[in-house]
Amino acid sequence: MPTKSAEVAPQIPLTVAPSEPPVCPVSPIQAHAGVNDAATLAQTWVDMVAHMSLKAFSGQLARQSELVSLTESLMILRCEKLSLATDDNALNTLRAALKNYFEQQGRPVPSLKVEVAEIGQVCYSPQKISAKQRDDSLASAKQAVQQHPTIAAIVREFDGMILPNSIQPE
Repeated sequence: MPTKSAEVAPQIPLTVAPSEPPVCPVSPIQAHAGVNDAATLAQTWVDMVAHMSLKAFSGQLARQSELVSLTESLMILRCEKLSLATDDNALNTLRAALKNYFEQQGRPVPSLKVEVAEIGQVCYSPQKISAKQRDDSLASAKQAVQQHPTIAAIVREFDGMILPNSIQPE
């Protein structure tokens, strides 16, 4: 699966507590020097994106990309949207935000490379991780409602039903 690259700016290894990223049918990480654990890379990128508070196309680029590799000299992102990955304004804004982020951390600013991936290859983007967390919360809430003894009694005694779209996680 060939990828197309667009040059951008920064990258560096960060120590972050790993979280469970979504299950992906395609192997998300290619071994590169530096941080290369999928969960750590995913959580690192989620934290960085949240810290940078990017808006418009640069925000979409950041939220729809996954961090593939992060070393002191190179940061590689993968994005499925060619229009985002090659937009000069989005790349320049992201590059500036990353420069600011790394300088605030007192770390060297790595160069940024954005790879254009095929649809379905990006599984660890902040957007997909957030969607997976929402889905998991909703599934847990539905299960809790269905297993609640009072609700089960009401449904049983009054021949009631639980409307699937009426359940929202807290």
